[in-house]
Amino acid sequence: MKTWIRRNCRALLVSVLMVVLIAITITRPAWQDNIGYLRPRLTVPYGHSTVLGGVRWQLISVKPPDKRELEKYMVIPEDVGDEPPNTRLVTYLMRRDKAGKPAGVPAGYSGCDSAAMAGNRRWTKTSSSMAVVNWAMQQGYTTICSSKFPGPLLLALIVPADVHISSINIEFVPDSWGDQTQMSKSTDLLVVGFHTN
Repeated sequence: MKTWIRRNCRALLVSVLMVVLIAITITRPAWQDNIGYLRPRLTVPYGHSTVLGGVRWQLISVKPPDKRELEKYMVIPEDVGDEPPNTRLVTYLMRRDKAGKPAGVPAGYSGCDSAAMAGNRRWTKTSSSMAVVNWAMQQGYTTICSSKFPGPLLLALIVPADVHISSINIEFVPDSWGDQTQMSKSTDLLVVGFHTN
């Protein structure tokens, strides 16, 4: 064995260097373009706020409405229970204002999406219940993240029942993604993580 290692030492060293070179030049950039862009560029501790394009954003926890409360706002009977088995509805409110007035997304972005995070696991399923939307409107919240719908944004996400959410990631979709004259890049997406506790 020692003889084989001595004879093939250079080949072994070249092989290790090639693996490292491939990891640096190909694997990491590919990961960054296809998955890594979903990692937050900025994280905000719970109770704190951040300013994005002149708009102040702050995440607060909101108690989700129970089924009895949602029944007041349902459109059809099935509308109240739109969650799959072994899941629950979690709700957070994103306060958004600019110079003391309700605001939407910052300039340069067409909208935003949210993802509930528990460590490295993420869930993006939002409640499609009209009862939740109607309840939110009654509270003075919006459920649509765009510049046309300013003010407090209700994030209503469906997550597994036994999961503890550690943060909410807000993914700001740039205007450039809607531009049909040029190729958009995944790295244009701005992700901000808001801790939930």
